[in-house]
Amino acid sequence: MPRFVRRSNAAPPETTTGHCAAGSPFVNTSHRSGRTAYRATRRRLRSGLATVEAAVALPMLLLISFGTLETCGVIFAKQALQSASQECAREAALPEATVESVRQTMQEFMARRDLTDASVTMSPPNPAGLPAGTTLTVTLTIPSSSAGFIAGQFFEGDISASTTVVKSF
Repeated sequence: MPRFVRRSNAAPPETTTGHCAAGSPFVNTSHRSGRTAYRATRRRLRSGLATVEAAVALPMLLLISFGTLETCGVIFAKQALQSASQECAREAALPEATVESVRQTMQEFMARRDLTDASVTMSPPNPAGLPAGTTLTVTLTIPSSSAGFIAGQFFEGDISASTTVVKSF
């Protein structure tokens, strides 16, 4: 089937073929090689293929991105617990330290990090009146569900950090 395209303002061709009259504003393009039509078809197919590839790759990229953010949230919580346990151990090593002062230090530190539901465990349980040279261990624990949006579904158990100090006063 011959194809006809509108002739531009360029000089008219010397001969016309097909159904076009000599003075017609259309030019018969049926003489184009099959390669040109093949390229046009391939171009359309490639654009469709790019859409399918994007539809497959985009959910995987989003899953990787959100997984990375959740993992970073858990790492942040672990580092915050470690820093808080060091502060609580430093507080417990002071001569005037009590269980309430250690808990108050923990709550203040965790509030600055926007972490809730933390619990503190000390060994020995009461730092008041301990002699110098006694080893104190402070352990802080939070449930993994408070470390991120969906971290509790992937990380089982609790996230904890502990610090051991020697009472020197």
